Amino acid sequence: MKKPGITIVLTLLLAIAFGAASARAADSKFVVRNHSQTTVTVTVLWSGGSLPEFKLGPGESAGSGETHDVTLPSNLNSVKVTVSGKCREATETFNPQQITRAIIDCKDNQYSIVLGKTD
Repeated sequence: MKKPGITIVLTLLLAIAFGAASARAADSKFVVRNHSQTTVTVTVLWSGGSLPEFKLGPGESAGSGETHDVTLPSNLNSVKVTVSGKCREATETFNPQQITRAIIDCKDNQYSIVLGKTD
């Protein structure tokens, strides 16, 4: 004797599970601004992926509609950004759910990356 109630419940559970897996939060926008006096190369990577490496001239920004799109998947907890160029390389690791911008500067021949949240 078959129990159609169990089949219906299992079917509903599968539908809910697949629906929840396909629903995701919006991807995170990230803004990078170069405050240094030289062109920098920016690399953004995370476990299982990365963005294409890009260059920013002095005073240029990437992210909020500028030349380079810096969109990060919403499910990330840790992202690493590396800056290289004429100054000594700098690397910072951050949680993109809490940090939405990085400002690059060069002082004493060393790049610095100041992380923050845009309003």
